[in-house]
Amino acid sequence: MGNESTLYEEVKAFILREKMIAPGETVVAGVSGGPDSVCLLHLLALLRGEMEFGLRAAHLEHGLRGEASLADAAFVEDLCRTLNVPCRVRRRDVGALARAAGRSCEEQGRFERYALFEEELAAAGGGKIAVAHNRDDQAETLLLNLARGSGLKGLCGMRPVRGRIIRPLLETGRDRIEAWLSARGIPWRVDETNAGMDFARNRVRQVILPQLKELVNEKAPQHLAAAAGYLQEADDYLEEAADRFLKENAVMQESPKRAGVPAGLLAGEAPAAALYILRGLVHLAAGENGAQGLTGVHYALMKEACALPSGKGFDLPGGLRAAREGEMLWLSRGDGPAQQEEAAPEPVRISLTGDGTYRFGGNLYEVRVGEPGRFGDFTAQKKYTKVISCDTIQNTVCLRLAGESDRIVIDREGHSVPLREHLKKAKVPLRERDTAVVLADGSRVLWVVGGRIGEDAKVLEDTARALCITRVPESQGE
Repeated sequence: MGNESTLYEEVKAFILREKMIAPGETVVAGVSGGPDSVCLLHLLALLRGEMEFGLRAAHLEHGLRGEASLADAAFVEDLCRTLNVPCRVRRRDVGALARAAGRSCEEQGRFERYALFEEELAAAGGGKIAVAHNRDDQAETLLLNLARGSGLKGLCGMRPVRGRIIRPLLETGRDRIEAWLSARGIPWRVDETNAGMDFARNRVRQVILPQLKELVNEKAPQHLAAAAGYLQEADDYLEEAADRFLKENAVMQESPKRAGVPAGLLAGEAPAAALYILRGLVHLAAGENGAQGLTGVHYALMKEACALPSGKGFDLPGGLRAAREGEMLWLSRGDGPAQQEEAAPEPVRISLTGDGTYRFGGNLYEVRVGEPGRFGDFTAQKKYTKVISCDTIQNTVCLRLAGESDRIVIDREGHSVPLREHLKKAKVPLRERDTAVVLADGSRVLWVVGGRIGEDAKVLEDTARALCITRVPESQGE
């Protein structure tokens, strides 16, 4: 990549090539105080005059690391004063907010950071949000998503530009960033939690990538990041091909609102191409957010619906319905005449004697039962994967819709509240409270799917037997 003095020109060229910033725009830089974000802010401060854009900084003091978090915030404020960059620091108790929302601290922190960035951007009248993801982050993302079973979109990793978010350092390695700072005597803060092994990304960063470099190829991070770029090109191609297919073949109806394509044509498409076509069809039928809750399993079922007899169909998450009518496959959402209201799905009983796969409400749930150690490090559980103690289960565990009499334990002292009260405090929309799916032991809620687990359902040091349940996750690019 050349010597360190060329980094400024390379980042500038990358910004111009990807059309990240237009003259006159404001850029809000997310600055944590770590080397990547410090380098990003310095480079943007150097570029702002030449490229004619405004620059602001934003920092979230998340309250998770005590005095170290406060010192990070003070460091960022001093740095911004030195560079003459307006800076906004927001303080949040991310731990408390995460517990209230049923999220991990990692998820809640990301939510709070981007909320801050968006607010600062709105105050500036629009522009771009610059974040400091680098080439090594891209390699880590590709490995993580590959291990998690992501589809093509997940394997694309992070885009240089995604809407208002830009990543000027995405082609720059972490070692080069630190060398550039060191050569100029620019200090940065070190977050000691990045060296821990509590999070999967840290394990990839601290163990897996170094071993790939040492044992396979020292340029593994570069090659992995390049692979993400090739996959982005494939993703773009399939998106464009799907758009052409839909423009030529899709039919829209307004009353009821629905979108359809010839079933025979769709059935003849390769699985990857059909997936992209169906995603576009969902967008036409149900709007921009219509795909929420849909997984690869659901898209495969939609394609299989091409072979259904005319008049047959099935329901999908989010109120969607797929149906074969004549030569067409239709997707619709709402109360159209072709979609009669059906009874709530019957509860699904889960066996505590062995592993299994269960279907409920259009989703698949994979269940494993055994000693807690079987499930590895589950302390940083994901939104749709939970490990739950079997030791206190008294009845048959069921997946079902939430009921009026359901309660959930909210603290270690065993205090419980009505589930609907908990969902209201967690700011779950009313329509979603009525359709919330729970894993329950009688009226005791063990887990609100996608939300928190009851305190009395958590695995403790002396837990003898546990249940690991995963709702088949939607592949995400970022």
